Amino acid sequence: MTGPRVVTLGCRLNTFESEVMRELGAAAGLEDTVIVNTCAVTAEAERQARQTIRRLRRENPRAHIVVTGCAAQLNPETFAAMDEVDRVLGNEEKLDPGLLAGKGAAVEVADIMTVRETAAHLISGFEGRTRAFVQIQQGCDHRCTFCIIPFARGRNRSILPQDIADQVRTLAEAGYKEVVLTGVDICSYGTDLPGSPGLAAMIGQVLARVPELKRLRLSTLDPAAIGDDLLNLFAEDQRLMPHLHLSLQAMDDMVLKRMKRRHLSADAFDVVCRARKARPDAVFGADLIAGFPTETEAMFENTLAAVADLGLAHLHVFPYSPRPGTPAAEMPQVAAPVRKNRARRLRRRCRAQAVPGKPRRDPGQGPGGKGPPRFEPALCQRQAGFRRAARGHRQGPCDRRRRRLPGWQPGRMSAAGQGWLDRLRGGLGRSSAKLTGGIADLLTKRKLDRAALDELEEVLIAGDLGVATAGKLKESLAKKRLDKEITPQEVKTLLADEIAVMLDPVARPLAIDFRHRPFVVLVCGVNGSGKTTTIAKLANQWRQEGHSVMLAAGDTFRAAAVEQLQIWGQRTGCPVVSGEPGADAAGLVFDAMGRAKDERADMLLVDTAGRLQNKKDLMAELVKIVRVIKKADATAPHSVLLVMDATVGQNAHSQVETFKEKVHVSGLIVTKLDGSAKGGVVVALAEKFALPVHAVGVGEKLDDMHPFEARDFARSLMGLGA
Repeated sequence: MTGPRVVTLGCRLNTFESEVMRELGAAAGLEDTVIVNTCAVTAEAERQARQTIRRLRRENPRAHIVVTGCAAQLNPETFAAMDEVDRVLGNEEKLDPGLLAGKGAAVEVADIMTVRETAAHLISGFEGRTRAFVQIQQGCDHRCTFCIIPFARGRNRSILPQDIADQVRTLAEAGYKEVVLTGVDICSYGTDLPGSPGLAAMIGQVLARVPELKRLRLSTLDPAAIGDDLLNLFAEDQRLMPHLHLSLQAMDDMVLKRMKRRHLSADAFDVVCRARKARPDAVFGADLIAGFPTETEAMFENTLAAVADLGLAHLHVFPYSPRPGTPAAEMPQVAAPVRKNRARRLRRRCRAQAVPGKPRRDPGQGPGGKGPPRFEPALCQRQAGFRRAARGHRQGPCDRRRRRLPGWQPGRMSAAGQGWLDRLRGGLGRSSAKLTGGIADLLTKRKLDRAALDELEEVLIAGDLGVATAGKLKESLAKKRLDKEITPQEVKTLLADEIAVMLDPVARPLAIDFRHRPFVVLVCGVNGSGKTTTIAKLANQWRQEGHSVMLAAGDTFRAAAVEQLQIWGQRTGCPVVSGEPGADAAGLVFDAMGRAKDERADMLLVDTAGRLQNKKDLMAELVKIVRVIKKADATAPHSVLLVMDATVGQNAHSQVETFKEKVHVSGLIVTKLDGSAKGGVVVALAEKFALPVHAVGVGEKLDDMHPFEARDFARSLMGLGA
């Protein structure tokens, strides 16, 4: 063997350091030496390190084996006691040329927490690799409850920007087309340097100083520390690769709190949405821990659902592995078989889903699909809007000249013979189970003290009620029952009563003003919200009341949408005004208004193309439709309904906010209360926007819609009977 052989276990930072050790060892004339650069992210990683060392000794009986890396830093005595090991070096010592060459004792491991600086190491390349890695910082100042790495890597220590640029230039000149910036916590880059240059500022300098670099990629990012300055770089310089690997770890807020992470699930969705806005071709990966202590099945289901909701294209999944010395190791543990099963389910979900962020070739790229890949952006399913303070005004009572439509009698039987309230409770089953299960779990003691109230607040937030609403409910309970004995059933009843009070002002049936004929109802919403089916349900209800109803197929972008509305028109006996696919939607709606007037229709229901509320061009088309409607009737549209898919969770906030701003939404219809709904968000929306909630739908049949009743919804949400 000539020169040292370096075996790398673990992260990209280890890969960079291994190349440094390879070059230092070669310069020192090391021969017949095997260096094992270990990982300690999990107990399993340490076990694999020991297994690797034993195998290497069998394969190289005469070699000098040096063990270093995070596992060696944390447990030097364990590796020193192995017969196969000749030397043990700590994470700081392994980059010392003299110690690496053999100087010093057999075990050289100092206190890593005393190290305050990290020296830059200029390397010429990476043996056997086409992609290069560059260290930008070391260490971590955070203390996640599951993580031992800060004690293996020490405090946050950053490399100077000019040194990073010099290293990147050296690699680019050596022929490396892509460089990956890596470290332990790269989002904390620069906080320890004079002037505190941030990650974005450093990357900007590197890109400016090394114009010959073809591609720059970032390693794992903390979603709690991704600012707009960094995302703007992705938009401004196409050399910065649109792949963001996020250190999520979980997507249930209670689990994240217990992990002592700095973000909640809503923050992750916010980052993804902002990143896709800045760079529509962005693709996302994530680190996830399966079976973290105290993680219930419902908590895990939140993480599992987020894999699809976020459109994650790649996962690093770790079954939780207890690390002695970490707080999480002292928490109640999830059984090992359950942890492994959950890890398999996460990997399976990522493989099985049709990932919207998956790269695909553009048919127009030329023969053989040559050219740069395009990335199809995924629609964010949630956003962080739920943190914003409640705002909006409550509307006054209906004008006396308006009358509410009869029909939709509460409690009537569906075609299947099941009562409406039973179907509503079933539709809110997921939300109810999450809330009531959390309440039952935390009330192991009889008194509702402040600690129990704080945990209850977390349960309510996790149930999609939002921070502001959860805080109000918590304080209301505190006023009534603080430090008093209470049962889970009593808590659910009190919460249901308070939620009913919050919902009562917005529980208002759609009012029709018959001074206007036709009464124009504009129906909008994102793709997949059930918008067209909702139009059919409204039309059917009004037809049963004896009114003449006309439909306008304003979604001219999709032939299937027009065909679907025509089918519903036939079933409900309503004429449909439609045009050729691709026709001007605003012009078609204008013609529909003229026809509705000529035929003396009572109501005109206007379908619109499904919008991505973060796409300005699509929203501009919707605004144009409203502008054209007003040319035909300055008072129209008389009602603007936003159809809200109850399964989207916190993304509902951004949808309501955007549609309300653009087209002055006057009311909501909540759909898809089908068992997977996140019903708590309806309460949060009521508190924040005060928009009337006219009706809720639980299925696809024409009679599957019902007026929104505050008390029924609140009690169903809390798993209570009528």
